[in-house]
Amino acid sequence: MCCHFCMAERSIIKKEQRYTALYERLSHDDELQGESNSISNQKKLLMEYAESHELPSPRHFADDGISDTRFDRPAFLEMMGEIENGNIGAVLVKDMSRLGRDYLKVGQIVEMFRQKDVCLIAVNDGTDTLQGDDDFLPFRNIMNEWYAKDTSKKIRSTFKAKGEAGKHVASSSPYGYMKDPDDKTKWIKDEEAEVVQRIFKLTLEGKGPFQICKILEADKVEIPAYHQQKMGMGLWQNRELKHPYRWTSSSVASILTRKEYLGHTVNFKTRKHFKDKKSHYVAQKYWQVFEDTQEPIIDEETFYNAQKCRTGIKRYPNGWGEPHPLDGKIICHDCGSLMYCHRTSNGKKVAQYVCAKYGKQPVGTYCSSGHRINADAVMEIVRDTLRYLKTTIEDNPEEFIEHITQTEADNRSAEAKKKQERLRVCRKRVDELERHICKIYEDNALGKMPESRYETLIRQYSKEQGELNEEVESIEAFLSEVRVEFPKHCLRNL
Repeated sequence: MCCHFCMAERSIIKKEQRYTALYERLSHDDELQGESNSISNQKKLLMEYAESHELPSPRHFADDGISDTRFDRPAFLEMMGEIENGNIGAVLVKDMSRLGRDYLKVGQIVEMFRQKDVCLIAVNDGTDTLQGDDDFLPFRNIMNEWYAKDTSKKIRSTFKAKGEAGKHVASSSPYGYMKDPDDKTKWIKDEEAEVVQRIFKLTLEGKGPFQICKILEADKVEIPAYHQQKMGMGLWQNRELKHPYRWTSSSVASILTRKEYLGHTVNFKTRKHFKDKKSHYVAQKYWQVFEDTQEPIIDEETFYNAQKCRTGIKRYPNGWGEPHPLDGKIICHDCGSLMYCHRTSNGKKVAQYVCAKYGKQPVGTYCSSGHRINADAVMEIVRDTLRYLKTTIEDNPEEFIEHITQTEADNRSAEAKKKQERLRVCRKRVDELERHICKIYEDNALGKMPESRYETLIRQYSKEQGELNEEVESIEAFLSEVRVEFPKHCLRNL
């Protein structure tokens, strides 16, 4: 029996004609804990509680197989919408972790319930906000978040060990490969490998990604997403693809840069946070590359020649006209990448410059904005600046030369400082790698490390050490040639 106070409060819910929401949620991790956490058992538990406490018009909201750190669950969002509309008077959950395992987010939800006069009941936790504030509620939410974080950490540790051993950690194979039916840990070439080879061949012929897209679309070559859908793989299995032959420049560019086609395994290119579950790109220096792990689709000469060709390909303002005069000369202030000339799709053929890294998936990861700017406006600024410089040089050449000389000296000094800092970092890392190499050599000699693991690490460390030594030599050569004095005779000849 409920106390008279609670019965009175529950009668208010009835009079207001608001119904009771029974919310159930099950993640894949919860499934491992047995039948007690199943959706059916949660429904039974909550319905029995609602009926025994005479809560009005109970209705189920269930999210099955969705993580506890996500709050974009369909049934959950539907329930929150009903609360916003004032249709729900009470929410029942098995325990507080059913709402979620984000301490701050769950706290905000509980506060929203209070403001909307919605009773929250967590049956197994003994929480019932009609009976007053639960002093232990914040601590339960903190422990629920800690559990999610700890689980995520253990999963990441497993993947890290697998990835550092040179095994594939990606859920699906790249376009052009498929998982070996006899050994799912290995990749073998599939029929689409010929498309990958064709893309590289077209690039060597001087075609850009946009032109290659048009060629592939005209020949009705299936896009990677559609191919994966047909194979029952990837993220598009249950989505409709209206344009199975419409290739995008980003897809072609991505294929051209993947070292997996050289027969290598590239791990740790992205990472996920346990809360948002979104992929975030990782800087290339943190990637781990393991060579010759599968049959190559592209040979090294073709791959690196394609990279050289891509740097020389001009982007056109109208798709087929002359290169824009500012191509390769405009740099994004925020991220330092080149800005490219973009074609508008409204038929007016207006040339606009856009940051090359802004559109990298996920959008906004590398640069916060596209910084879109009209190319003609930039050209007008350049013309005005050149006119001003011409007038200044003619009116007072000596003062202009002195200003440019001092500016150049400041720039070179700042660049030299950056180079010196990078030199310090490189030398420190070289020393660390030398210690690592000595340690794994000793462990291998004492039988503490398997031979295969030793060979993988020694190859990886030696390669990184060699690249750093080359960078050290390059920086030292630069610093030895730095001259603060600017060649004034060049300006006098203007």
